[in-house]
Order: sequence, then structure tokens, then C-alpha cells
Amino acid sequence: MAANWGGAIADENGTRDLRYPVVVEDDIRAAQPEMILLPDEPFAFGEDHRRKFQKIFADTPAVKNGRVHRIDGRLVTWHGTWLGKSLTVLPQLLAG
Repeated sequence: MAANWGGAIADENGTRDLRYPVVVEDDIRAAQPEMILLPDEPFAFGEDHRRKFQKIFADTPAVKNGRVHRIDGRLVTWHGTWLGKSLTVLPQLLAG
């Protein structure tokens, strides 16, 4: 994975590790997100991460408009009964 982030040389075939989607800082800047959601699972983004995102992506609409949010990861990673809760919580967050 380090090759994906420019921190190591890629495998001999010269390709990125494609087993999982990888989004790098340039991808996020190019997308100019209006909102950045940092779930607490499967990786537990904390307040320090939120501040780091705000600093790194200061030029995005998400940061400029105060829309970098830490959220309950179950709202976006769990299915089943959590879907109902997601449909009530996320629209309020998206509406601002």
C-alpha cells in the first residue's frame, strides 16, 4: 500500500495495489467535496483526524463551510436495522 501513497516503489509490474479502493489527497482536492464524513468505524477517526483534515483540505468547500463531521460509522457501514436510522440521521446532516 505504501506505493499507492508514493512512499515506496511499486511492485515489479509497476501497478498500484488494486485490491481496495485508494483515495489520495490529490483525489480529494480535485473532487472539491462539499462535505467530508469521518466515521468512527471501521477506522476510528477522532477529533485529531478531523483537525488534520481541516488543515490539509482547507481549500475545499467542505472545510470552508464547516462541513467536516465525525459520525457514527454504523450509519454508513452497517446494513439492516441501521439503514432506518441512517435514513433519519443522514438527511439532517446533509441538509446542514
